[in-house]
Formats: sequence, C-alpha cells, structure tokens
Amino acid sequence: MFDLASAEPSLLKITNAIRCLAHASEAIASLFGSGFGELVPVAQFDIYEFLGPIVQSEANREELDRYWVSLTDERNAFLDSMPEILPIT
Repeated sequence: MFDLASAEPSLLKITNAIRCLAHASEAIASLFGSGFGELVPVAQFDIYEFLGPIVQSEANREELDRYWVSLTDERNAFLDSMPEILPIT
C-alpha cells in the first residue's frame, strides 16, 4: 500500500531537491564556462509584501529577516562544494 504521508513535501525534501538541482545546473553551466555566483539572488523588492498582517509587527519582521538570511546562506552554500564534486577547470 502506498504511504501518502511519505509523498508530502517537507522543508527537508524541498531543500534536498534544491541542492540536487543546484548541483546539476552548476555542472551543466560549467561545461559552457559559466556558473552561478550565488544561488539565491539578493531581493530587490519587499519579500514580505503579500504576506499580510502577520509581518506588520517589527518583532515578526525581524524574526522573518533572520530566518530568510539563514535559508539564503544555507542554499548559497550548496555551490561551495562544487569544486570537490566537479573538478573541471
């Protein structure tokens, strides 16, 4: 019997999928002498614009900012291991 709960997305599954996609796209880009600087670009807009009243308080906004920065740093670090994974120069 298929376990539907195991197919549900989770932050861990999404993070792993992003890591795999980042490694694959970096490998392909390296074949053309290209690549990424950072996986997550610096937002040039208000990333909380459509989240509504939950982020209206300064305390919630500061907490969300810290969480956003931690996720951005984690995802940008996915590319740090590329020289060991893909030793193409």
